[in-house]
Amino acid sequence: MRNANRVILPLQIDSGWKHGKDRWMIKTGTNHIAIVGCGIAGPMLALLLSRTGRSITLFEQAEALEPIGAGIMLQPLGQLVLRQVGLFEDVTAQAEPIHELHAVQRNGKTMIRMPFRAAGIQMHAFGVHRNDIFQTLSSKL
Repeated sequence: MRNANRVILPLQIDSGWKHGKDRWMIKTGTNHIAIVGCGIAGPMLALLLSRTGRSITLFEQAEALEPIGAGIMLQPLGQLVLRQVGLFEDVTAQAEPIHELHAVQRNGKTMIRMPFRAAGIQMHAFGVHRNDIFQTLSSKL
């Protein structure tokens, strides 16, 4: 549901902030969470936090929720987040695997060429359009 520059999501979140041994966790007593920004990170955070039971309000300054930007190189850590929210298969079905980094200068001369496996990375990245991630994410809100 949208109201002026505020997107209200019917999501619930479960505990509040408590200090754990090595990290901060959500603390008991917090009934509502506000997230500012409805790009990719805001809705992704809302989906992750929606599993915990509290209400979430997602704020956005733009009049319309439209994707901006171009391609994204989705690295293994980003892939992990997509797996956690259940979007990995939907997003990567629209993506191209990237097995190496290859940067060239304007004159065509190679600046760097590094296969992921040569760098000790066992997974590959994906090249995906920001709009594809945004649309997949938006469909889950």
